[in-house]
Amino acid sequence: MGRLSRELMGDSVFALRFFPAIAGALTIVIVGLLARELGGGRFARGLLPSRLWWRPSWLGAQKNLCLPASEPLWWGVCFYSLTRLIRTGNPRLWLGFGLSAGVGLLNKPSMLFLGTAVVIGLLLTPERRCLFNRWALLGDSSRS
Repeated sequence: MGRLSRELMGDSVFALRFFPAIAGALTIVIVGLLARELGGGRFARGLLPSRLWWRPSWLGAQKNLCLPASEPLWWGVCFYSLTRLIRTGNPRLWLGFGLSAGVGLLNKPSMLFLGTAVVIGLLLTPERRCLFNRWALLGDSSRS
């Protein structure tokens, strides 16, 4: 992300802060979509992203080119894909989960904690049926 920023926009403070700001904005959109997917009304879809936006730790992480700037985006896309998968039963959503988990794993190895928690959580619930299909294997980001 840093190299792309440098190649496209040069060496400036704006260039260093551009991609983290985009990642932060996309994360806020994902939080709103997740609220809608979980059945939240218009108030919830507005409240959740605004609560995220005004946290001082969030604002601090989203202005610097660092690992925590894009990590919430990849976690959020994984949660959104998993929520849609469980609600709709569409196993092809494993591909979105796997892609975002793979890119997140390139960013920071803490994505392994999410993957482990998702597998354990699904195995301990009736949603374990989501794990046993070919789309879950295709979305497996640990295979290469």
